[in-house]
Amino acid sequence: MTTYRIALVPGDGVGPEVIGAAGILVPPGDDAALAQAIAQLLDDPARRDASSAAGRANIAGGLTLEHQRAAILELLDDLRRRPARGRPRSVRGRAVS
Repeated sequence: MTTYRIALVPGDGVGPEVIGAAGILVPPGDDAALAQAIAQLLDDPARRDASSAAGRANIAGGLTLEHQRAAILELLDDLRRRPARGRPRSVRGRAVS
């Protein structure tokens, strides 16, 4: 569901990749940083507008479930084709290719 709201998300995990300029990243568990991010948005209408526009552009540009599925499959295919580094040659007695 698209709500066109500005996102305040933890700055770890996939937050930075998904949100980009459409929101503000805050350190997980940092209440002071979250409060500061909220205050910044309340005090800066231009930033709110820019973040909202960036969110709409993300959706229009393909930030959809199908887009994410294709990106994950592409990543997995790329990882599969890379030469193994430090990966065991066998797991539980079976060869790993």
